Amino acid sequence: MATEQPKVSKAFNGIPETWEEWVRAAKKLQVSRKSIHSRKEIASGSKISQEEYLLLKAIWETNEDTDISGLALGSHLASARQSLGQNLPFQAFIRGIRDVAAGNRPNVSEMGIFQIPFTQMQEVLHLSNLSAPKRPGKSDPKAKRETRLRHQINEDIVNTAAISLLTAITVGSVEGAVWSPHRAPLYANFKRASMEAQIDGYLSVGLLSQTSLILEAKARKRAAHEPAVSMQETAEMVAWLMAKPPSDGPEWYITEGKYTPEYREHILGERRTLAKDNFLVMKRFGPWRSDRPYKIQELCEVVFALVQRAVAEER
Repeated sequence: MATEQPKVSKAFNGIPETWEEWVRAAKKLQVSRKSIHSRKEIASGSKISQEEYLLLKAIWETNEDTDISGLALGSHLASARQSLGQNLPFQAFIRGIRDVAAGNRPNVSEMGIFQIPFTQMQEVLHLSNLSAPKRPGKSDPKAKRETRLRHQINEDIVNTAAISLLTAITVGSVEGAVWSPHRAPLYANFKRASMEAQIDGYLSVGLLSQTSLILEAKARKRAAHEPAVSMQETAEMVAWLMAKPPSDGPEWYITEGKYTPEYREHILGERRTLAKDNFLVMKRFGPWRSDRPYKIQELCEVVFALVQRAVAEER
């Protein structure tokens, strides 16, 4: 008598980076020929299952690389470098990071609006560099304090520092662009079920407050959250795409989603099958580390350029 095989719920440890890896995972979970539109229930973006993720038909390019040539920022990057190069508070901010890295006392008096993200980023770095806590004894107040401090490293602290820095870069420099800390929900409405993906902040552009860039914050290093964080970001990208008209702690990453018109038609339920060349491609750039002055300056220039491009595209 044949026994029923238990259903597999996990098909990969690392996020699929090629179509062939997606096929192997999809076969394990028996979803190769299934559609996200056939599901009656879908978990939220932060709790999406591997089966649900595979039905979004996405692959990731995850090489550790800060070469941003693939972002095609063009003249926006040159403009950002020039603008930030002439921004005295920003230059004081970078000098402060350089002083901290060298073990010197930073001068925050000339940082202006950048003093806020500087202070918050130093707190994130301090907490993330604490040694792993041991179980504190009743007579060990230092161990108890370090345990308490380490537990304070959460997404709220990282998110606050990120929004402060992004706002300082943008405010007064790019008209019509506003960073919001609103933990806004994005909804992907498929044919039989909906998926909610909550983001940690976003850039709104123009009078209609079109969401152009989204923020996802994680406490501690990204690797500690994989593959769940990549699955969550894919869900956010899909939810953002479906709402869009056609057209981690001390580490920072930039992720760009590339999609074809055929992919958008598929995810909207207007196209049943999807060729491998039309899968959603999530390209990750980074990391940029907060404790390396030249890296954080480069990150700020790239973000400034992305904001400028987002504003230009909405005009």
